[in-house]
Amino acid sequence: MTKKLQLFLWLVSIHSLIVGIGLIVAPGEFLEFLGYHKCQEHFFRSQGGVFHIGMAIGYAMAAYDPKKFECLVIFSVIIKTVATVFLSLYALLAAPIAIIILSAVSDFIMGTVVFVLYYFSVLSAKEESK
Repeated sequence: MTKKLQLFLWLVSIHSLIVGIGLIVAPGEFLEFLGYHKCQEHFFRSQGGVFHIGMAIGYAMAAYDPKKFECLVIFSVIIKTVATVFLSLYALLAAPIAIIILSAVSDFIMGTVVFVLYYFSVLSAKEESK
Protein backbone atom coordinates (compact mmCIF):
# COMPACT_ATOMS: atom_id res chain seq x y z
CA MET A 1 0.00 0.00 0.00
CA THR A 2 1.22 3.48 -0.73
CA LYS A 3 2.59 5.99 1.72
CA LYS A 4 0.04 8.52 0.47
CA LEU A 5 -2.79 6.22 1.55
CA GLN A 6 -1.21 5.80 4.97
CA LEU A 7 -0.70 9.53 5.39
CA PHE A 8 -4.24 10.34 4.36
CA LEU A 9 -5.69 7.70 6.70
CA TRP A 10 -3.68 9.26 9.55
CA LEU A 11 -5.22 12.63 8.67
CA VAL A 12 -8.72 11.09 8.62
CA SER A 13 -7.99 9.52 12.00
CA ILE A 14 -6.83 12.83 13.49
CA HIS A 15 -9.91 14.57 12.07
CA SER A 16 -12.20 11.99 13.66
CA LEU A 17 -10.37 12.24 16.98
CA ILE A 18 -10.70 16.04 17.02
CA VAL A 19 -14.41 15.86 16.13
CA GLY A 20 -14.94 13.25 18.84
CA ILE A 21 -13.20 15.26 21.53
CA GLY A 22 -14.99 18.39 20.34
CA LEU A 23 -18.40 16.75 20.65
CA ILE A 24 -17.61 15.70 24.21
CA VAL A 25 -16.06 18.91 25.54
CA ALA A 26 -17.57 21.71 23.44
CA PRO A 27 -19.97 23.89 25.39
CA GLY A 28 -23.60 23.88 24.28
CA GLU A 29 -23.32 27.52 23.25
CA PHE A 30 -20.69 26.62 20.65
CA LEU A 31 -22.97 24.00 19.12
CA GLU A 32 -25.78 26.56 19.05
CA PHE A 33 -23.39 28.90 17.21
CA LEU A 34 -22.91 26.12 14.62
CA GLY A 35 -26.68 26.01 14.06
CA TYR A 36 -27.91 23.25 16.36
CA HIS A 37 -30.88 23.78 18.65
CA LYS A 38 -30.24 24.14 22.35
CA CYS A 39 -30.06 20.77 24.07
CA GLN A 40 -29.46 20.43 27.79
CA GLU A 41 -28.80 16.70 27.59
CA HIS A 42 -25.11 15.96 27.12
CA PHE A 43 -25.48 12.20 26.57
CA PHE A 44 -25.99 12.20 22.80
CA ARG A 45 -23.08 14.57 22.15
CA SER A 46 -20.88 12.37 24.35
CA GLN A 47 -22.11 9.24 22.59
CA GLY A 48 -21.30 10.80 19.20
CA GLY A 49 -17.91 11.85 20.52
CA VAL A 50 -17.06 8.38 21.77
CA PHE A 51 -18.19 6.94 18.42
CA HIS A 52 -15.87 9.32 16.55
CA ILE A 53 -12.97 8.42 18.84
CA GLY A 54 -13.64 4.72 18.22
CA MET A 55 -13.66 5.36 14.47
CA ALA A 56 -10.39 7.30 14.82
CA ILE A 57 -8.83 4.16 16.30
CA GLY A 58 -10.03 2.12 13.30
CA TYR A 59 -8.68 4.69 10.84
CA ALA A 60 -5.37 4.73 12.76
CA MET A 61 -5.11 0.93 12.57
CA ALA A 62 -5.73 1.11 8.81
CA ALA A 63 -3.09 3.86 8.53
CA TYR A 64 -0.54 1.99 10.64
CA ASP A 65 -0.58 -1.14 8.47
CA PRO A 66 -2.93 -0.89 5.47
CA LYS A 67 -1.86 -4.27 4.13
CA LYS A 68 -2.52 -6.11 7.40
CA PHE A 69 -5.71 -4.15 8.06
CA GLU A 70 -6.88 -3.90 4.45
CA CYS A 71 -10.44 -4.64 5.55
CA LEU A 72 -10.33 -1.46 7.67
CA VAL A 73 -9.26 0.57 4.65
CA ILE A 74 -12.30 -0.75 2.78
CA PHE A 75 -14.44 -0.21 5.88
CA SER A 76 -13.22 3.41 5.98
CA VAL A 77 -14.61 3.98 2.49
CA ILE A 78 -17.90 2.32 3.47
CA ILE A 79 -18.22 4.42 6.64
CA LYS A 80 -17.49 7.66 4.80
CA THR A 81 -20.06 6.73 2.14
CA VAL A 82 -22.72 5.95 4.76
CA ALA A 83 -21.91 9.20 6.57
CA THR A 84 -22.17 11.16 3.32
CA VAL A 85 -25.57 9.65 2.47
CA PHE A 86 -26.92 10.11 6.01
CA LEU A 87 -25.73 13.69 6.40
CA SER A 88 -26.91 14.68 2.92
CA LEU A 89 -30.36 13.21 3.47
CA TYR A 90 -30.59 14.78 6.91
CA ALA A 91 -29.64 18.18 5.52
CA LEU A 92 -32.15 17.82 2.68
CA LEU A 93 -35.06 16.36 4.63
CA ALA A 94 -34.71 17.51 8.22
CA ALA A 95 -32.39 20.44 8.87
CA PRO A 96 -30.24 22.27 6.31
CA ILE A 97 -27.69 23.33 8.92
CA ALA A 98 -24.44 24.56 7.38
CA ILE A 99 -22.20 22.37 9.56
CA ILE A 100 -24.16 19.25 8.53
CA ILE A 101 -23.76 20.14 4.85
CA LEU A 102 -20.05 20.84 5.41
CA SER A 103 -19.70 17.50 7.19
CA ALA A 104 -21.40 15.70 4.29
CA VAL A 105 -19.04 17.33 1.81
CA SER A 106 -15.94 16.63 3.90
CA ASP A 107 -16.92 12.99 4.45
CA PHE A 108 -17.52 12.63 0.70
CA ILE A 109 -14.08 14.07 -0.05
CA MET A 110 -12.34 11.92 2.56
CA GLY A 111 -14.08 8.75 1.39
CA THR A 112 -13.33 9.48 -2.25
CA VAL A 113 -9.66 10.19 -1.59
CA VAL A 114 -9.26 7.00 0.48
CA PHE A 115 -10.99 5.01 -2.28
CA VAL A 116 -8.83 6.47 -5.06
CA LEU A 117 -5.57 6.02 -3.12
CA TYR A 118 -6.56 2.47 -2.18
CA TYR A 119 -7.53 1.66 -5.78
CA PHE A 120 -4.19 2.87 -7.14
CA SER A 121 -2.23 1.13 -4.40
CA VAL A 122 -3.94 -2.16 -5.31
CA LEU A 123 -3.15 -1.58 -8.99
CA SER A 124 0.51 -0.86 -8.26
CA ALA A 125 0.75 -3.94 -6.01
CA LYS A 126 -0.61 -6.08 -8.87
CA GLU A 127 1.92 -4.56 -11.27
CA GLU A 128 4.77 -5.24 -8.85
CA SER A 129 3.75 -8.88 -8.45
CA LYS A 130 3.93 -9.54 -12.20
